Amino acid sequence: MHFYSLLSSLILFVLLLCISDSESLKTLKNLAVRRGGSLTIPCLYDEKYKSNRKYWCKGRDWLLCKIVAYTNTSGRISVTDHPTQNMFTVELKSLQDSDSGYYWCAVEISGGSYDGDYVYLTVSSDPAVSVINSRVSGQEGGSVSVQCLYSAEYKNKH
Repeated sequence: MHFYSLLSSLILFVLLLCISDSESLKTLKNLAVRRGGSLTIPCLYDEKYKSNRKYWCKGRDWLLCKIVAYTNTSGRISVTDHPTQNMFTVELKSLQDSDSGYYWCAVEISGGSYDGDYVYLTVSSDPAVSVINSRVSGQEGGSVSVQCLYSAEYKNKH
């Protein structure tokens, strides 16, 4: 089952290849999640970063962002590296309004340098569109279901 969860994250990256500005590290750009919810964010990196340390950082300005978690941390925020897929995932649990803001998927590079790509996260009691569960899994050849919630303003739009 864990394999299919990773596979679904990898599928998201096929879409990411076209929407990200960074050439060496890519992630989603804008995410919305319901207060109290959880989210898994995929971060795709170049082969050259396979053995580098990965981390998750909060702040609009890259140079001033605060490191929140490194690879192999666990708790409310965890970062897990999947080197065979050139990807690491950031899992955020029990999200609150104060968790809204800019974040960076990042890798350390020798010589004190770094590379990263940002995502903007919005946590609210009623986001315009959100999902019940950001992880999906299933059996090969089977089907998966994703429940999408949307604001009343979109009810009669086609």
